Amino acid sequence: MKAALRSGLWAALLPLAGCMAGNLADKTSVDGEAPTDEIEPGTLRVDLAPAADALGLLPQSFLLLPGSYTDVEVAHQVHATTTVSGVLTAESMQGFATAASHEGPFVGLVRAGRTGLVQGGAAATDTTGAFSFTTPGGQPYNLQLIPDDATANPLVYLANEPVPEGGLVLDEVVEMGAPVYGRVTDADGRRIAGAPLHLRRTDVDARTATFTADAEGWFVARAEVGYDYAVVLEGGRDEDGLPFPSVEVEFYIENEDGAEVYVDAGRRAHAEVRIEVLDAEGHGLQGPGVRATSQSLPTGTLVVEKEGDSTGNVVLDLLPGTWTLEVWPGADDESLTPWRITDLVVTGNADLGRQTLLAPTTLRGAVTDADGAVVAGATVTATDLGASGATFSTSTDASGRYALAVPRTGLRLQAVPADATRGATTYVELDLSAAADTARQDVDLAPGVVVSGLAALDGAPVAYARVDVYDHALDRLLGRTITDAEGRYALRVDLPVEADGTDTGDDTTDTGDDVSDTAGGDTGDTADTGDTADTGDTADAP
Repeated sequence: MKAALRSGLWAALLPLAGCMAGNLADKTSVDGEAPTDEIEPGTLRVDLAPAADALGLLPQSFLLLPGSYTDVEVAHQVHATTTVSGVLTAESMQGFATAASHEGPFVGLVRAGRTGLVQGGAAATDTTGAFSFTTPGGQPYNLQLIPDDATANPLVYLANEPVPEGGLVLDEVVEMGAPVYGRVTDADGRRIAGAPLHLRRTDVDARTATFTADAEGWFVARAEVGYDYAVVLEGGRDEDGLPFPSVEVEFYIENEDGAEVYVDAGRRAHAEVRIEVLDAEGHGLQGPGVRATSQSLPTGTLVVEKEGDSTGNVVLDLLPGTWTLEVWPGADDESLTPWRITDLVVTGNADLGRQTLLAPTTLRGAVTDADGAVVAGATVTATDLGASGATFSTSTDASGRYALAVPRTGLRLQAVPADATRGATTYVELDLSAAADTARQDVDLAPGVVVSGLAALDGAPVAYARVDVYDHALDRLLGRTITDAEGRYALRVDLPVEADGTDTGDDTTDTGDDVSDTAGGDTGDTADTGDTADTGDTADAP
């Protein structure tokens, strides 16, 4: 990190020593405990989203540790906020003539956040490099300066320590970083013009914005001295329509001379794979979605997504290797059963012929509560666990019964009672790949436990805020409700299960540890690595 930034920004942040790994599991500490390598199974996350007129109050996240939350009353006393503000000025880096340079106000995003939670704040700098936003006081955060121009500005700066209650004012000169330069070619030495790339700092899995190679495949970017990085080639197609995979090349910035990095996309003797998709009556299916995911390529990875034509014909350009191919119906009839083949070995052009998507099966059943009584008005939703992710919903009738036309594939069935006192939202996973024309799945609502609490700010209730309770390790929604006029809420949730199969326990208190996000701001998560990308064949899959 440059001396100018060290002398100001980090002096202001010290003793905010500490670094952050790329996910919550590595670095989020709860109740002052040391971070663990994984999110403990059974951890609940409670997200509180205030109503729009709640005096500018920010969304909050709270964690409940497993083993001690049966019939817990979670008192969510919302933390007061503090301000992060300042003016950042960019300064060009000398010594590399072809690198982009800039002097003047820093143009980009300043972001504070904690990965995996609803929290943090973000603001774009204005024309003078100034910014201001609020975050919860006393909470651990990482601070990131994310430039609009990844080839000219510094990468992400991180802290993972509390912003002082009195606020933090940054008034610094941000230098441009050391140059990273190189060329993108394939195994035959052909340059890949316009190749999309980004830099990723490997210790924190934080990335820059995407930039592109020039007409000869050359690129220049900037990075901070003293860190490990990777140049990531984002898989896609070149100007001639030939596919190339996603490839990562790791390197280290030792000094201000920067690093020279060359990216080899490997051999690109592509092959055409054809398939004709039919509906259950043998007619060509309009606009089927297709996804090919590489299992083994010599130099990297690639995901190819494409939509078939109006007669169900699809042509994929794939690199030689082993692939998984998934096909699902388009807008014609999402209930048709998707088709999937694994370990498809591609060595040259291939015609997979006609593939028929089977008609749906009718899934029937009844929803009952813990006492065995039928539950009317419960919402039943089936979600395809394959590439399409299609959902199918209905409600139970007066006798607690439901019927759904669903594909004959792996499904996750969700039952949500209209009255939370009857039971908790319940999930059942089932495989209908061998189902007949009708199949049956009854759902017994889990009795669950009551999670209740009070949302308040400085003693005043936060009314009509949305409360979502998640299994944090699985990122699965367990229940949702709204606070009443007094800021109180209560709902039943089906507790996660420990690895040994036992329910996770009794009474606890809220940690009160993890909070807040600016309205319309960023969560503070590190950006997607972009290792795979749509090839641009046609529209993305649904």
